[in-house]
Amino acid sequence: MTLAESTPVLTANRICVKYGNLTALDDVSATFLPGEVHAIVGENGAGKSTLMRILAGEEMPLSGELSVDGECVRFSSPNDARGHGIGVVHQHFQLVDTLTVEENLRLGNYPTRSILGFDWLLDRGAIHQEALQRLALFGLSDKAKLPIHQLSVAERQMVEIVRALLGDSRLVIFDEPTASLGADEVARLFEVIHQMRDSGVSVILIAHNLDEVLSIADRITVLRNGKWIDTLPKTQLSRDELVSLIMGRKLGAGFPDRISAGHEEHLGLSGYLNDQSGRPVDFGLKKGEIVGVPTYIGAQVEDLLEVISGGKKHRNARVAIQGADLTRESRSTRVAHGVGVVPGDALHDGLVPNMTIEENILLSMSAQVTRFGVIRRTRMRAIVQEMIEQLGIRPADPDARVDRLSGGNRQKVVIAKWIASGAKVLLLDDPTKAVDVGAKVDIFRLIGKAAAEGASVLFVSSEVEELVGMCHRIMLVHQGVVVERYDEPPFHKKDVLGAVVSGRKSRSENRDQRGMQ
Repeated sequence: MTLAESTPVLTANRICVKYGNLTALDDVSATFLPGEVHAIVGENGAGKSTLMRILAGEEMPLSGELSVDGECVRFSSPNDARGHGIGVVHQHFQLVDTLTVEENLRLGNYPTRSILGFDWLLDRGAIHQEALQRLALFGLSDKAKLPIHQLSVAERQMVEIVRALLGDSRLVIFDEPTASLGADEVARLFEVIHQMRDSGVSVILIAHNLDEVLSIADRITVLRNGKWIDTLPKTQLSRDELVSLIMGRKLGAGFPDRISAGHEEHLGLSGYLNDQSGRPVDFGLKKGEIVGVPTYIGAQVEDLLEVISGGKKHRNARVAIQGADLTRESRSTRVAHGVGVVPGDALHDGLVPNMTIEENILLSMSAQVTRFGVIRRTRMRAIVQEMIEQLGIRPADPDARVDRLSGGNRQKVVIAKWIASGAKVLLLDDPTKAVDVGAKVDIFRLIGKAAAEGASVLFVSSEVEELVGMCHRIMLVHQGVVVERYDEPPFHKKDVLGAVVSGRKSRSENRDQRGMQ
């Protein structure tokens, strides 16, 4: 029997969801078949997360119905959905750091032993045996007794997957599963998803990375503005066709024209980040220049960003901004000298979640909106409204809280904050990871705008294509050392990717040699 002939594990029929005057889902239908990977894609605000919450029993629709194996159901809670064989792997892990792996697997649903006719004693033996059996499938049986906080991000995700499969889940929903993973970890995750599919488990993948979607999905459903647009086998879609369905229009490369960089050096970094390498790091950023750095496991690019921003001090590395030696200065002092950081996870690292768009943008620019210590509210609102309109932040409401914005719009708010403050050096830590294709184009435009207005940009990205399209120069960093430089466009993606792969191979060989000693 082919997939098309199978009875759907789960069917969503004419689902409608409203939040006040906002229609989040408008008459959306979809079927999910046994043993398939079904991706749901769309821009931020398209309705992907809302549909996921309906399928997982986290919300109830205004109208429409769900069916499991052809029988109409109504999930009253996530536990109800789990009882029907539907599990979820959330983007933000639902684990307790201080509990062990095996305790987390049965969190809130521990097996008990009967004593004197009462089921009240925790059955730790049963918990341990079940954990070993399940974790062995993912190579994690030796982690059963470890507290969650000692695991890597990838290992925590595998624990989430094991949790989702408890109770013999027949369908598992993955919400942006690769957002916090490196390339090697993504490859391992996809191996696990293939194993699940081959064993008959259905997988729903909520994702933004279209290359990953096209590499692993069997079928793809596109949502736009809360409406179902199409569901197609991936074999019938090219990347450009998929982008057009998502956006509702054809989209070019999305990269702004490069503006020639100036000669004035805004940032200088010299000395050693890796004392054992014996090789110095020595580079500068010129006014209006965008320098790209690919990130991958083993690159240790995060050390580079931390040393420049002041998050980490290094006794053998010197940092200068416009000639001023800031090596021993704090992060706040460097911000005052014009250093702005745009993290990959804006909500947790770049913004104050319970504050509004306006309040977050103004955090770094008090001098522009105060006079003699008094806040000029009219001036303040005018600046923020201008930034919202220029950057396409949605909703276009200065009083909207940032924790209620989509990932792409949060990133825009962080970039707006630093542009409004007149930052001279922008450090971008994979700023487009886990945002949709439309938001990426907006962010590229903002980066180009900042450079055109004189900012120096260090652009770290896990997608080499972005660096090839955006940057004046590209540097390959491995273990905190610059090992390759591409000093003049045009750049070729295959050359940069080849250097990245060589860096990973070198890391693997070094590890193997240490193991033999």
